[in-house]
Amino acid sequence: MEKHVKVILQELSRVLVELDYEAIDPFEESLLQAEIIVGAGAGRVGLATAGFTKRLMHLGKSAHWFLDETLPRAGKGGTLLVASGSGETRTMIGLAEIAKSSGLDIAAVTAEPDSTLARLSDRCVVLRCPNKARPDWPFKSRQPMTTLFEQSLGVFFDAMVLDLMVKMNVTESDMSARHNVIE
Repeated sequence: MEKHVKVILQELSRVLVELDYEAIDPFEESLLQAEIIVGAGAGRVGLATAGFTKRLMHLGKSAHWFLDETLPRAGKGGTLLVASGSGETRTMIGLAEIAKSSGLDIAAVTAEPDSTLARLSDRCVVLRCPNKARPDWPFKSRQPMTTLFEQSLGVFFDAMVLDLMVKMNVTESDMSARHNVIE
């Protein structure tokens, strides 16, 4: 088990150290300026994105998951926060196209810089790791399928929460006060 933990930490470190940190400030700024944020993703990528969307709500943003039946109307002034490792997940591309035609900005996270989702986005952060489109790029992960992207996405989003807390002057106590008490 210990050797596997070390492999995971080495792979995560490689992806997160190679981030284009200059792309993150405009990405965060789009979330800060958004009147409403709609989070979207599929599968395990969706779970990481849903968790971050919830944290955005804890930060005080009007943030909602795209599958929530109580999702309010969003348009100009809103942002679709969408993630897809390959950037070719058809449901996410469809959502991005609908959102764009409705006036929302698109803030995307992907592992594939030349993907349809990256081209549709107004702001894009690329996590340089293997994905469905290129399973060996920029290196071969020892983990199955797209696990490394999913893990990297979760850590990336958690680091972004810490950044946003500083930028928004929000404390953990402030966030806790917005946490659901019915669970």
